[in-house]
Amino acid sequence: RADQATIVGDMAQTASPHCAESIPCLQPLAEGGASCASEAKTSAPGADAEALLSWQGFQRLMLHLGTASSEEEADALFRAAGGAREHGLPWGLALQWLWRNGAGTGWQRSVDLQVRAVVFDLGGVWCSEGSKSIWSKVLPSVPLDRRAEVDRLRKEAWKEARVRPDFPMEQMWRPMLEKAGLNPEEWESYNRSMRASYELYPEVLKLVDELRKNHYIVGVISNHVGDWFWSIFEQNNLSRYFPEPDLVICSSDVCYYKPQQEIFDLFLSRSGLSRDRALRPEECVFIDDTAANVAAAEALGWKGVEFKYASKTGERMDSVEDLVKRLRRKGVLLPETRGAWQEVQATTASCEGLSDTSLRGSTCS
Repeated sequence: RADQATIVGDMAQTASPHCAESIPCLQPLAEGGASCASEAKTSAPGADAEALLSWQGFQRLMLHLGTASSEEEADALFRAAGGAREHGLPWGLALQWLWRNGAGTGWQRSVDLQVRAVVFDLGGVWCSEGSKSIWSKVLPSVPLDRRAEVDRLRKEAWKEARVRPDFPMEQMWRPMLEKAGLNPEEWESYNRSMRASYELYPEVLKLVDELRKNHYIVGVISNHVGDWFWSIFEQNNLSRYFPEPDLVICSSDVCYYKPQQEIFDLFLSRSGLSRDRALRPEECVFIDDTAANVAAAEALGWKGVEFKYASKTGERMDSVEDLVKRLRRKGVLLPETRGAWQEVQATTASCEGLSDTSLRGSTCS
């Protein structure tokens, strides 16, 4: 409580006009934010009022800066700064980083301390899509003038296969091979080639691993055919990244698909099987490369992030750094984000009248 109570006053007292030019969140303090801190102190005298001081001072500061438009928004930002502090970051740097990485007034609506789980789509996010593999690796010899019709048959079969646990893969391959002028009796060979054709994106999986190591629950919700989906998992030992099998959901296994509400609700209910309670929607961030699926999750109260590592043709799209930034704005913090804190720290240390220790010392650490 003492840490929280001192951040407002100490930042106001150490801010100088020179430093305010370099650190946006200190500029309003230099111009008048100090009065907010002093008013909060006089309104909450005595050791028994430390908690009141921390809340009132922070609330007045956020409202004065225009960062919060209501007490509720100020409270959300206060909790977000607290979350950063729990990850080992000094209060002063936490507040500055939240400011620098926000999106202006009201940005903290998307920041919530309660994020406990990060849930990933598969294709286009951390693994290549089947539509890329089938032409580049499985059926490269099919003439261009036949590909459109073959692809139509593939999509028709896919729509059924993605919601049928018992879908026979022969039913998918035979019509395609016949239309392509290939031997339909060899469908099993083509299916094995398809299973082996998917490519993983190690950069994204490394991020999944970091999330898990930092105590975030990780899971998968994917529209996929079970025969291919589970071969991807087994061949690459992906349980090391997603260790809770109940939280790895393939649409064909459960007979629901995104953007249907049922598949999101199923993930939440399954999350309660191995813990004291199920996750709530607002505790989950969902990552998908399709805007409609992200919007569906958000409509149910989840936090959504649209991210596409690579296109259907394999072209690189978004970077992992992009994803980290988008997750950060949803309240997901990782040690790797310390680069942003170090940038703020370096700027702070270069400011006249405000040393590094003034933000990391006993009053703010």
